Order: sequence, then structure tokens, then C-alpha cells
Amino acid sequence: MTQEIADFNAMEDSKNLSETESINMPLGLIRDWSDAQDFQSALDVMALWLPRLIQNDRASVAISTQDATGFEVFKLKGSTALPTGTILPLDSIPGDAVKKRSVLNVPSLEDSAYQLEAPLLVQHGLRSCLSAPLVSGGECYGSLNIARRELDAFDQSDETLVKGLAEVLGATLFALRRFETEREFAITDSLTGVANRRHIMDLIGQRLHQGTCTAPLLFLDLDGFKLINDAYGHHTGDQMLREVSRRLVNECEPDHLVGRIGGDEFLILCDDAFSTEQAGEFAQHLIDVCTQPLAIGPIAIHPRVSIGLATPSSDTTTLSELLNQADRAMYRAKRTDSSMFEADEDLRREAELTFAIDRDLDRALEEDSIEFHYQPVRFLGSNELRGCESLIRWFHPDVGLVPPPLLIERAEATGRIDALTTWAIDRVARDLSKARELAPTFNDKQFSFNLSPRQFGWGDYVATHMSALDRNGLRPSDILIEVVESGTIEVETTAESTIRSLAAQGVFITLDDYGTGYNVISYFSRFPIHGIKIDRSMINSMVENPTMRTIVKGLTQMANELDIMVLGEGIETQAEYDECAKFGITLGQGYFLGRPMSLDALVELAHLEFPNQFPGAQAA
Repeated sequence: MTQEIADFNAMEDSKNLSETESINMPLGLIRDWSDAQDFQSALDVMALWLPRLIQNDRASVAISTQDATGFEVFKLKGSTALPTGTILPLDSIPGDAVKKRSVLNVPSLEDSAYQLEAPLLVQHGLRSCLSAPLVSGGECYGSLNIARRELDAFDQSDETLVKGLAEVLGATLFALRRFETEREFAITDSLTGVANRRHIMDLIGQRLHQGTCTAPLLFLDLDGFKLINDAYGHHTGDQMLREVSRRLVNECEPDHLVGRIGGDEFLILCDDAFSTEQAGEFAQHLIDVCTQPLAIGPIAIHPRVSIGLATPSSDTTTLSELLNQADRAMYRAKRTDSSMFEADEDLRREAELTFAIDRDLDRALEEDSIEFHYQPVRFLGSNELRGCESLIRWFHPDVGLVPPPLLIERAEATGRIDALTTWAIDRVARDLSKARELAPTFNDKQFSFNLSPRQFGWGDYVATHMSALDRNGLRPSDILIEVVESGTIEVETTAESTIRSLAAQGVFITLDDYGTGYNVISYFSRFPIHGIKIDRSMINSMVENPTMRTIVKGLTQMANELDIMVLGEGIETQAEYDECAKFGITLGQGYFLGRPMSLDALVELAHLEFPNQFPGAQAA
């Protein structure tokens, strides 16, 4: 027993024993009660000792229900007509003992006024009973009950003994119930009744730490839950969470762990005996059950869920890694509309990368260990170098090359995108300044820099961009901005204001991946656009696709008439190069014209292509 419970019991026991000094309470009983770890073990102690202290044929404890509308029965000995879990009303034998706060002696159950429980007891051969109130802190909250097969079986000494036992038992049970209630509150989600975030994480972490856990983990999320809250209010959303929790608990095996980790997200750790295949089938079953319609008052709701499945392996040794895999599998399920997705090697690799990014990004920025590679942009026809696109590269020492889209995604998700953007524009500016020191040919060349809508939406970006140029002695036109996912940028937003402010200060703006996704012709009139990059998918397919050739030709002609620069992206063959040049596309980029390379390799390339600009190098 914890020290808190032991101290409480010692205080209550001494008080109750002083009130019943005439009772010869066995020290063994007191010791066993002091060792009781929980409510049930205290009942087990009473069940062991009661026959030694007083003759009885059946015994039970009745505890007031949480809503105080009745009494729940917990049997102490043998089978009984009132099994554990039976709820007796307030006008029952325990109810009268509690109400009168004194021992109730019923000499003849057959002739008593208790019409509910008395006949049931009589059917089991019981003819008389005693009921003594359980008291603690001045409050009476239940009773200790014993019965015998004889009529009028209990005398005054029996009443005194049972009263004393009930008082000491009352103090013990009260302390244990209070402790269990507080512990339950600490580990239980107050809304749904399942394990809360901290408890479910602790339980899973303990299983993993033992090194033998092979149980699959299910990460469940309610799709569109925010819409339910917004449309019908949080009360309806709470009711929906309670019902989904109830359905999950009802379908789970006894050894499954179920917890709510926040909002509309739940974790289920299956039993170790479950294979990954069984867990997948179980996940599909949960989807079928949880998506059944439910009625909340007059509102009919059709829940939708997504589940990610991840199984521990030799490569997955920590809770963070396993949870990351299950989380990413769940989001993959959302994106693919498959409702359930199992983490595979690709997803495990993504989870490994994610963990490394989240852990080490800050240090990488501080140590300047991320770099940029530069892919040449050339004039079509002459092949002369026009500039380069800046492509971020992070070669992580543990996990290798980090995919740039994942790096941006995690920087945004963890609130570090502004720090990454600040570092990135400064690094590109520094690299261009260094390239000009080492190769004069770069004095009239531009580097381009990609920005997402989230980065454009940062109110301090313009000042950050211009400050990076100033520190490195560059002009506004030296670093061109490429707008990615431009279709998500709306008018009268911070992003639009950023674009207009940059353009007003002389920064060139280009629409990336033009011709796909959200890009529309109206952008030419809505924003100050200096150029477009025709998407690689269009460039790669136009040689074999007459319709695509017509589209590319039309986009190029329109842009040229608007005096907007056109760049063909992803040129990989001579045929694609020739088609682009024929249509009047000014600039080109792709493996056919040069692969991304480090700054040092780029400077070396400039030495080879422009030897006359390096007289010192020629003399050497």
C-alpha cells in the first residue's frame, strides 16, 4: 500500500478502534488490511477473516453508487442471490442501515418489509441478517452485511462486533476508493473514459522498453470532426467522441490497450498475439463499426475514420518511432481515401527521416550544415548560362539525403519554417556573392529561390529578403523568386502583399510549374509576374502528344506577347530541346542542360565554359 493510504488508514483505524475498545480486533486482520493494495484486495481480506470472527453463511459489502441513488453489492463469500454488481434501492436493508447510521438486525427475512432482496435471500436458505454502516470521516456510504440460515441468529455481541468491523473496514475502503478514483482520474480521459494520452503512451512505452513487444499499433482519426464541431457545437462533437470510444472498447479484445491522445485521435495497441495481417483485418472491422450512423438528438451523423497501422520491428525500438510511423500511415490513408494504410518500408523510411528532421533541424541551421545545389538555366539556342535554380540539400549524417518536400513539410509542421526561410535566403545570397568572387561570369547571372505560400504569408519575409541582399552586396534583381503552388495564393492576403512588395523593390517573380494544378491565366493580371516555368510534365509529353504541343505553344505565345519570360523545365532530350526552341521558349532547364551541382562544381563549370574570363587561371 502507498504511504499516503497507509497513513490515512492508520489515522482512521486508531480513531475507530478507540471508539470500539471492547472489540478484540485481531492484529493479523489489521496487518492484512494495512497491506491491501486496492479495493478488491481489502474485500478479500474481509472475506478471509470474517468467518473466523463471527459465524455466517453469506456476506457482502454494499457501496453507495456514484449518483447516490442506490447501493452496489460486492459479495464476500460463496454464491449468493445478490451477485456482485447488483444495485439495491435506497429503501433496502443496506439503505436503512445507512439512513439510521446504526446496525440493522433483521431476525426474520421471511417476515420483513424488504420485498426486493429478502425473498431472494430466503430462496437461498437465508433467514436472518445483520447490516452495519460503513463510516469514514463522519460520512456513511455503505454497509457490511452478513446472513445466516437460522432465524434470529444474531445477538447484541454480534451487532457490536460487526459494527466495529464495519467501522474499520469503512475507513480502509474509503481510503482505497479515494486513491483509486484519483489514480483513475490521472490516467483516464475525462470525456470518453478510455486511457488518456499520458497513460496510453506510458503503457505502450513500457511494452516497447521490454524489448519483446510485437503488437501492432493502430492510429485512428475521425475525418471531418472539426466540421461537426463547427456545424453543431462542441456538445455534439463530445457526444460523437463518446460513442466512437464506446464502439472501440466494445470491439477490442481484453488485452488491447485503447486510449485517446487528444482531439479526435485514438490509439489502439493490439495484443502481442495479433499478426500484422490480423491487425489489418481488425482495423477494417473497426472502420465498418465506427462509420455506422449515429443519432445525437435530432442530428444524424455518419462518422468517417482513417486508420494507420504500424508494427514494431528490430528497426523500431522507441515509442516516438512507432507512433510516427502509425501517424504517417494514418495521414497516407486520408490522402489516398483508402481509410486504412499499413506502414511499409517507404513509410518507415519517411518516419525515420521525419524523426531525424524534427530532432536535428535546429542544430543543422546553427551549424550551417544544410547547403544548396544549383541547376543551370540556359538560353535556348546559344546554350549560354543564364543563371541557376537553388535546390536545398541536407545530407544528414545518420539518414542520408533528406527529401526537400519533407524538409519543408516538417519545418512548417513544427513551427520552424520562418527560421529555415531566413537561413535559406541568406545562404543563397552568400553563395551567389561567393560565386561572383570566384567566377566573374556570375556578375550578370541570377540565382532563383523557391517560396511556398506559407513562406509568402510570413509578414517579415520582405524585410528578411532585402536584408540578406544588402548584407551580401546584391541587387534586388540578382535573386529571382519562384512561386510554388501559386494557385493557393489569394488576393488581399499577406502572401499577395509580399509578392507585390518584392516586385515593387525590383525582385523578379516567376510562377513555377505553370500549366498544371491551380495555375490559371488570370494570375498574369492579378499579380506582378515576370516569368513562367512550364511544368516538366508538359515538356516531357509534348514531343509525342500533339495536343500538349499545341498547349505549350499557345502558353509560350501568350507569355511572349505579354513580355513575360518563358522557361521550359525538365528538358531531358534533344527532341524536347528542339521543340522548346522552335516555340520561342527563351530559357531551358533540365538534365539535358545540366544537373544540380554543388557551388564548387558550379564555379568549376564556369571556368570551363568561360575560360577567357579567368586570365589568372589561364596564365597558371
